Order: sequence, then C-alpha cells, then structure tokens
Amino acid sequence: MENLLFAVLVAIVVWLLVRHARLLKARRAAPPPAATMPRLGTPGTATPEQLARMRACHFDTAGGWSREEADLILDAVDYLRAALHEHGRGGEAPLELQNRILVFLLADDELRESVRRWGAARRAGASGPVLAGVQGARVAGFLRGL
Repeated sequence: MENLLFAVLVAIVVWLLVRHARLLKARRAAPPPAATMPRLGTPGTATPEQLARMRACHFDTAGGWSREEADLILDAVDYLRAALHEHGRGGEAPLELQNRILVFLLADDELRESVRRWGAARRAGASGPVLAGVQGARVAGFLRGL
C-alpha cells in the first residue's frame, strides 16, 4: 500500500513539473506584443475626404478613425513615400514594405510625433528634407536595413 501511495505521489510531482516546463516554454516562445499606435481624438470623426484617401492607400476604414488618427496615418504614408524617394528607392514600394515602415514610424512615440509635426508643416505649406535631423537619421537607418 505504501508503494502505491509513493508511486501516485511521484506521478503527480512529475506531471506538475512537466506541465510547469511546458508553460515556461510556451511563455518564452510567445511573440512579443504587436507594436501599436495609441488611439487619438474622438473615434468616428474622420472626414469623408480622409476616409477616401485612406481607402486609396488600402486602409480599412471601418476602424472608426478619428480626424487626428486619419491625419497622422495619411501623413505617415506621405512621409514614408518621401523618405523612400530621398533614400533613392523611388516614391513607391510594395505594400508589405510600406506596412513595415508604417509600423516602425507609428509605434515609436518620438517618430510618430516627428511625422505629426512634418505633416502639419507640410499642410501649412512648408517643405524640406524628410530624412534630416535625429529622427530622419533613424528612419534612414531603418530603410538601409530593409
């Protein structure tokens, strides 16, 4: 009887250790959380013109975008195309490459703010190099790595 109890106890301990090891392995293998852009403004306030431009750039417009988010996304698309042009790759790139660049631009607070300022200045009529300054150098380095 004691041998049977001991065997059951050993089996339970082994089962717990194996389960714990699997959970640790799954936790280590889990992909890092996706980089996202924080929500801005009041959802659902994007203008019809903004939504039309977003559809032309292959964005899903059912996300209830705010005016500020739509401006930022459209500015980021214009920024990445200008950056690609300045970098010597022409203004267009495959959609998958554009998406990788957009994630890089919009997931980082400093780059996102730089793109927002660039877009506001561009809408106000200012122009200048895209890949200038510290953030421009970061974008140029990212483009070189692609």
